[in-house]
Amino acid sequence: MGVEGEPNIFKFRANGQSYVFHRDSFSVLRVPRWPLSDEDRVNVERILEQEKGKARDVGPLTLRTVALNVTNNCNFACDYCFANQGDFDNPGLVMSEATAINAVDLLFKNVSDNYQDRAAIAFFGGEPLLGWNLIKKTVSYAEVNCPEGIRLKFLITTNASLLDKEKTDFFKEHNFSVMVSLDGAREENDLHRKFKDGSGTYGSIVENIKRANESIPLTFRATITGDNLDLIKIVEHFRSLGASIITFGIDNDHLRKENYARVVVSYRELANYYLRDIMAGNFYEITNFTEVLLQIAFRERKVSHCNAGLSYLGVSAEGSLYKCPRFTGVEQHKFGDIKMADEVTERRNAFIEQLKVARERNIRCSECPFALLCGGLCHYDLFKKGKGDSGVIEEQCLLRRAIYTQVLKLYVGVPDDVKRELFLFLSR
Repeated sequence: MGVEGEPNIFKFRANGQSYVFHRDSFSVLRVPRWPLSDEDRVNVERILEQEKGKARDVGPLTLRTVALNVTNNCNFACDYCFANQGDFDNPGLVMSEATAINAVDLLFKNVSDNYQDRAAIAFFGGEPLLGWNLIKKTVSYAEVNCPEGIRLKFLITTNASLLDKEKTDFFKEHNFSVMVSLDGAREENDLHRKFKDGSGTYGSIVENIKRANESIPLTFRATITGDNLDLIKIVEHFRSLGASIITFGIDNDHLRKENYARVVVSYRELANYYLRDIMAGNFYEITNFTEVLLQIAFRERKVSHCNAGLSYLGVSAEGSLYKCPRFTGVEQHKFGDIKMADEVTERRNAFIEQLKVARERNIRCSECPFALLCGGLCHYDLFKKGKGDSGVIEEQCLLRRAIYTQVLKLYVGVPDDVKRELFLFLSR
């Protein structure tokens, strides 16, 4: 193995020191200098040889999560919404209780047949809280019928407009992870997240979010557009609302190519800001960083960008199964009907076979030192750009590389004792 060359080795500097990241083993080593002396090269190659086989692929790739589109209705009209303001391809459709139960049964059969110990049910929309009665019935059915030995978790993504005390108490009682969508302070949020009449939504949701976050740790999710590119500003606002878990998504459908360069700079600035907070013992999650930190620490290699179509399936309101909810109504990405379990399994297995090891997916990935951190791009983003599941989108690849570089600098910049405290906090 040649430590001087790509793609297995990524060289970087942090705190005046030189380091290497080894793609296949996820090893991060400090080295004396570049270029390496013959003696140093032999030592590094010996260490990397010893580290071979210590990284593992994320898995197993069996169905463990279903995301239920409980309704195609939404009381917002966010202009960047991938789902046609929540309507998808069939406005007004509401999932039946029978469809929800069939989806839960399919999930439980898969986790039992494959000897898994975890299962998750996610509620999606539209705005899922418009289907509150179905959510409660589904939770009740799932808890009663969950196979013995299975740890069951629920998730929901909501615009928070209906997030009252009753619902918050229910979520706390039934082991929910709750993600709320908010794009920053009032001015930034209300540019794109609007009611049907065009008015801003911030004022109607912020008190709901603050109150709910006092009972359960909400995940605050901001969609990055061309109008809220200052990530530190968003983090500071979320923290002022009590946020301890923050995540960013990119509006890849509308963000202009020139904006990606600003996002790269903003992530770099945010990483330095976050490092200062960590070193001061001010712990909170920025999942775009912390998930990769944990991935490196536990040496978990990705086979895909996310679990869509692998251990995760979206269930549309009428009962069709897709790689994820974003594909709802896209026939070529449909895996079958909720009542056709064998067909769904067959198509899911075919998709798994189609996804080769990330580093072998295409020439760009094969030459990338971060291929196994990344796993490739979002299948839906690739579809929207007219590309196949193994394609690349140049600006997104550059952004990914920038984030992974910053995370590696975070990884080596945090002393081991502080890192242990941080990881304990993240695993709470």
